[in-house]
Amino acid sequence: MLDKLLKISGNTEPGFSLKAVKWAITCTSDGRFTGIIPLGEGRGREYQYCPNLSQPELVGGGEKRSHFLVESLAVVALYWRDGTEQKEQEKSIAKHAYFCKLLGLASQDAPYLSAAERMLSDE
Repeated sequence: MLDKLLKISGNTEPGFSLKAVKWAITCTSDGRFTGIIPLGEGRGREYQYCPNLSQPELVGGGEKRSHFLVESLAVVALYWRDGTEQKEQEKSIAKHAYFCKLLGLASQDAPYLSAAERMLSDE
């Protein structure tokens, strides 16, 4: 499924960039967590068509924003390294909410994304 969303080959286009993805989180169609799949050794698997916001797009508008579909572990799963400062955790929580919001909006056109949104929104 991830391969369909993030094309593996071809040239990147405006709004997309090459990103290495280390892990994929899996869930059932009703949003129950089923596991984590490693996507290759070292840097992970490279995808050339990852949605990508520029720095001004990420920080503008007063709302903490995140990238769509591919983000850090702290943003996607609210999992931090030991000793992560409270301010950084709060920033990740705000970005996580935006990440889930994007999944919810996208699920209007790609209904299978609603399961991921439900899973990641469930404490």
